[in-house]
Amino acid sequence: MKTIYLFLFVLVFQFATAQKQADHTLALDSQISNVYLHQATGIPVVTTGGGVYGVNGATGEKIWEFKESSLTSTLNALGQDGGSSFKEVSFSPFGQFKQTVFNIKSGDVILSPDKQGFSKIVDSYYVLGSKAILFTTRGVEKNIAKLFLVKIEDNSIAWEKTLKQSKKIKTIPSTGYAQTDSHIGVVLGSNFALLDKNNGSVIANEKFSAGMLFFSEDGSKLLAVEGKGASLVGGMFKVGATKNTEVSFGEKVRALDVATGKSIWKKDIKLEDKFVDAQFLKNNLVLIDKEGVNYFDLNTGKPIWKKAISKKKVKYIESHSEGYVVYFKNKKQLFDHSGKRVQKRPEKVIKNVGFEVGDDEDFAVFKYDSGVVFVTPFRIEYFEKGKEKRAYKIAIDDEDKIAFDEKNKTLVLLRSKNFYLINPDKGLGKEQKNKIKFKDHKSINSLEIRDQNYFINGPWEYALLDFKGNLVKNKYYRQPGEGLRLAKNIGSAVFEIAGEASIWAGRVNAANGATFYGAGTLVSHRQAKEYGRKTFRKGAGQYYAGEASKEIGSLLYDDTRYNASREIKDFAFFYTSINGKKTLVQVDKNNGEEVGGFEFGVNEPKYIIDDIESRIYLRKKNQLHIYNF
Repeated sequence: MKTIYLFLFVLVFQFATAQKQADHTLALDSQISNVYLHQATGIPVVTTGGGVYGVNGATGEKIWEFKESSLTSTLNALGQDGGSSFKEVSFSPFGQFKQTVFNIKSGDVILSPDKQGFSKIVDSYYVLGSKAILFTTRGVEKNIAKLFLVKIEDNSIAWEKTLKQSKKIKTIPSTGYAQTDSHIGVVLGSNFALLDKNNGSVIANEKFSAGMLFFSEDGSKLLAVEGKGASLVGGMFKVGATKNTEVSFGEKVRALDVATGKSIWKKDIKLEDKFVDAQFLKNNLVLIDKEGVNYFDLNTGKPIWKKAISKKKVKYIESHSEGYVVYFKNKKQLFDHSGKRVQKRPEKVIKNVGFEVGDDEDFAVFKYDSGVVFVTPFRIEYFEKGKEKRAYKIAIDDEDKIAFDEKNKTLVLLRSKNFYLINPDKGLGKEQKNKIKFKDHKSINSLEIRDQNYFINGPWEYALLDFKGNLVKNKYYRQPGEGLRLAKNIGSAVFEIAGEASIWAGRVNAANGATFYGAGTLVSHRQAKEYGRKTFRKGAGQYYAGEASKEIGSLLYDDTRYNASREIKDFAFFYTSINGKKTLVQVDKNNGEEVGGFEFGVNEPKYIIDDIESRIYLRKKNQLHIYNF
């Protein structure tokens, strides 16, 4: 027994003495309020009550600084939240301080009211192919909008345009920007503009209060849907990778010829109710509203069907030899080429099994050689191949977390402290559940698929499991001062993705049109053949975000930086007390072993980890401490 105690003492002593001190320390003007890594460049940005600073992580020196106004500084000094005037410009090496745009890597000013003569920056968009950012601004004069296309390579302004608007330009909805290889459409107040992407030539400046813009599939037409502001009326949805504006649509739709900027149709299309979604089919236009769906000739704007098909909650339609199949709620029905009903009654989308869902309940389908697994926001059901009766059911509630392991084609479910792997072809299902002794299972937020195991963790604990669900190791790290407070990590709400890992998403409301996310892929009720369809909701956000990140990677000093969250990380970090020292412990995700520690010495550390550069940034009052690992 004495030998065991001695051995444990030696281990603790060696680990404690291995704790690293800061490699660099930078003192700033006042208490640090936030530290984070600029998304595209990875440069640490530090905000205080008095200003914002860019930091060289390798040397611990300031690169640039911008000072807050005296009012903001005073409010922050008095303990009131004056906030920070800094924000990041997405998909770029740029930052914005108040109304000034500058390069994060150098601090060089690119746009400012004094230099370019505008009063307010309204929004910014990444312009595909041009490797540039389009800034929309409000001019000094009333009802004037000024647009600037800024090149990412050299900070130069490729072109700028001034457009007169019928009303003052305000916040642009997330659906108010669209682009092709050669053209841009952008909403500007109660107008929308069509411009040549290459030189900024204004093809049209149309007076029409648009809430959504999109181009036809061949890029020859720009379509605009009437917007009704951010109210709760009409067909509302959220869209966009970096924006979250809620848009309510009206009933009108207008189309412009991209070559001339002139209206194509004699008059706007007027839907029977508020617009919800759009789809191109056979080079014509499907428009879905709250009460049904109609089919229009794209060149004339005239309906192909005599009247709209009256079905609520239409999701999409597809071509059929006899006409068209309309998918609505969780049913489908066949109509002929004139829009008349062929089937007297709609039929279930899923046949030959006893799987039942409500009209508003979305579901995902996972097909295996052995059978089919259905997932809804409320349950998982498995049906063996050729059998109509359900083999088993697992209920899901609000606190459960579910993900899809694409690498092993396995559904992963954490239900309270029960861990399920579901893959009928591998004999994994309801009976193979395992218990994990999590201290706080509600806080678990990350799953990684490693080469040989699953690494599951939250802010204070982790579990290591093999691909059959057997527990290899798990550990909870008690917090210094626990019972009174818990450690707060900057950006703690961010869920990590690594390699082919999935984000825990838990139960998602069926109205969102998706049951869960798996490895970054939106999985909805639609079959796999429909997953690739670029709906306008996805097209305005996810598609452009992915393309933008690919393009800018080659322009930045580290092309892995932008996709850092998808790189396989080897370590996790947990804050605890070791031998009386308040320490951030470094854990190897492959085996769960502790490989190092960093002494912070505070109960409530605020820190951020740069996995690409292997650095940790810790806030201590007005000092930034930098650790290399």
